[in-house]
Amino acid sequence: MSGFAPQNPPTSPAEVAQDAATAAAAVDATTTVKGKVKLANDFSGTADLPVVAKVNGITYPSGSLTTGQVPRATGASTVAYGALDLSNSSAITGTLPDGNQAAQTMAGDVTGTTGASTVAKIKGTTITTAGGSLAVGAVLRTTAAGTADWGTVDLADTDAVTGVLPVANQAAQTLSGDVTGTTAASVVTAGLKRQSQTVVYTDLTAFGAVSNATINVGAALPSNSRLLGAEINTTIALDGTGIVSAVASVQGSTDVAGTIITGASVMATGLVGINGTNQYLSRGSQQIQVKVVVTGITLDALTAGSFTVNLFYAVIA
Repeated sequence: MSGFAPQNPPTSPAEVAQDAATAAAAVDATTTVKGKVKLANDFSGTADLPVVAKVNGITYPSGSLTTGQVPRATGASTVAYGALDLSNSSAITGTLPDGNQAAQTMAGDVTGTTGASTVAKIKGTTITTAGGSLAVGAVLRTTAAGTADWGTVDLADTDAVTGVLPVANQAAQTLSGDVTGTTAASVVTAGLKRQSQTVVYTDLTAFGAVSNATINVGAALPSNSRLLGAEINTTIALDGTGIVSAVASVQGSTDVAGTIITGASVMATGLVGINGTNQYLSRGSQQIQVKVVVTGITLDALTAGSFTVNLFYAVIA
């Protein structure tokens, strides 16, 4: 070692003797005193070329190294250079930070990588997007045993819908057959129907200083109508200063007066039924009318009164 071994080999017997004497006089090295060191235990080699063969008794291998390898324990007192075994719990501990990890490829219900993942399935069922962007209002529904897609719900498919849609969520439905219109405004086109016309005294005074007036009872009856009944219901008696009588009659627009109802006084409240002079039933497309005749005054002198004419008919196909 330095201070004890000659830097150059002795060249004479005197130098050899001097070196021997110096070596014999040298003390052993300690932690505080320089001295002789024996190449044993962790050291090997020669004084000129010492080698650290071990570290704390652990033998290290010799020879060339491979870039990236690390020394790792291979036994109780041996070490070898190699790759770090990440599956060995004696080799690693703790959790590797996300910033030190590469994006990992994902499989199963999620595809892509941990840095750019896509949910492609739900519990093994493949979810597609109708070949591209979604349509507003579309819903996710199964298309096969293991696939689902976005689209419309088939209301005729008992696997797709069940239960009864509440009325509040339904649009009015169009009706046909014996009943027309909609479910919100239905009209019976077959069977018994009623058509009415209310006449108040002001409707009559509008005719002026005349003694009679004719008013339509609603619209003309439908084709193939059969008139099954008629009535006049007086709720307020016609009145006016000097009035002597007020009589109403009901008939078709081309009939003579009173063919359906005749001689019905409207100066007293109550009902007068069908009692006409020609009560034939076939009234299809006819305009039914009520005629009012007063005596003692003219119509413009009326001060009170109201009555309703009711027609009851059926349409025969």
